[in-house]
Amino acid sequence: MRSRRAYLAKRGMTADALDGLAQLWRRVRRRDVFPVDPLRHMLAIVGCRPSLCSPDPLRRLIADNLDYRQLQDATVPLHLITTNMHTREQVCLSTGDIVPAVLASAAVPAVFPAVQLDGMLLCDGGLAATGGISRAVALGADEVYLLPAGYACAPLCPLSVSPLDFTQAGELIGRAYQETSTWLDERGDRLPHPERFLSPHDHGPMLPAAAARPAWPRLRRKMVLPGWRSVPAASGHTITDPHSRRNNT
Repeated sequence: MRSRRAYLAKRGMTADALDGLAQLWRRVRRRDVFPVDPLRHMLAIVGCRPSLCSPDPLRRLIADNLDYRQLQDATVPLHLITTNMHTREQVCLSTGDIVPAVLASAAVPAVFPAVQLDGMLLCDGGLAATGGISRAVALGADEVYLLPAGYACAPLCPLSVSPLDFTQAGELIGRAYQETSTWLDERGDRLPHPERFLSPHDHGPMLPAAAARPAWPRLRRKMVLPGWRSVPAASGHTITDPHSRRNNT
């Protein structure tokens, strides 16, 4: 998800940019993101490696497909949310080298290793809170769309293929486009609490007839947006307090 934001931040949300991103995802295979290495996996389980997967394939994927190298050079302002593993506080990266910044924001603990950056050990920003929303609001956004990056079956619930089967990306992209277009055409985003359609959920036992019907109304569990604190800025990257408009470098 973070690499997609970085890709679109330079190219914008044009039809050509979105088509290019879709083509990229159709080419990507699981080994390009989650390489299988049984020896590393075993060493990680016993604590001799920092993560199950090496970050090198993902680093290459990011570097090969982004045509800019500094966060501040993005056409659309780009702010990546990470978590300081020592303090459990969120860190917003707005300037500096884009490759380690994207790697840090994508570093799900145990799956990928945390990234050492500006004297901090940074990992996936979702661990601390949903601070990306607070950051967007602080920058003046009056309409925010929260995408279900962690739950691959929404809105395609239930899935007939594994989300880890990257060869099915074309099918999933096509289905997601059709389902989302229908939902927007029916003004689903204007219903009360539209986030409930994309929130974490469970399927439970479903009869075949029920499984064939659109699943979105079954989704439940309203999302909670807890508060968070910023940390003092360090050199190299800009760290921004979401509750003010000041940038400290």
